[in-house]
Amino acid sequence: MRPGDELHFQMEVLSPADGSVITTTPSKLLLSFSEAARLTALSIQKGNEPRQSLKPLPSTAAQQISVPPPLN
Repeated sequence: MRPGDELHFQMEVLSPADGSVITTTPSKLLLSFSEAARLTALSIQKGNEPRQSLKPLPSTAAQQISVPPPLN
């Protein structure tokens, strides 16, 4: 997801940033929104590889959501 995609409010921060190139796995993925949001699905994709669903997702709405990265 890119900031602002399919939202009724604005994604303010995505860390690591969309399109960034990282050399080590971050300790967490951080999403910050302009108002409380509840994630129902989240995935990550490396290059042309298939998307990988990230779980577990928080069950409650929040303005700032932190999700652990995949292990592989």
